[in-house]
Amino acid sequence: MHIRQPGDPVLPIAAIHSQTGQDLSVTDLLAGGRVFVFWIKTECPTCQRNVRYVERMATRLPDDRVIIVTQNEPDAVEEFRAAHECPTVPIFCEPEPYTDADAFGLTHVPTWFVFERSETGDHLLSSGMAFATEEMQEVFESLGGEGALFTEDELASLPPRQPG
Repeated sequence: MHIRQPGDPVLPIAAIHSQTGQDLSVTDLLAGGRVFVFWIKTECPTCQRNVRYVERMATRLPDDRVIIVTQNEPDAVEEFRAAHECPTVPIFCEPEPYTDADAFGLTHVPTWFVFERSETGDHLLSSGMAFATEEMQEVFESLGGEGALFTEDELASLPPRQPG
């Protein structure tokens, strides 16, 4: 199994739900433009350190362009939100046995995907494993974000690439 690659069609996501029970539909979200999906586990140190930048991305883009999917139970989400500075970004939970993560080829977290809609259908525009500042800036801009996602001080203190 390999991580989904640019050009691959969007897979239906079957088992992922928000804390309120809302199903995640990438196809529905794509009606508003490109969508960034950041896949995490709440116990992953790289995910914990960097989810604040995903939150920043979400607050600087139109609604529902950025979402987080966690492989944790819903009761872990609120504690994670408070502890790691991500109060507003939508977080969806995928229960075991992680059918959707397997279908997308996840082997590590964080893993991220950017999906888009075109004349030929919904497909994957880009993907990556790990948190890389340059890639996240590129993702932010591809979603319509303007300016720098990271401050100069953050760029000086963050490693350029952080695997999970």
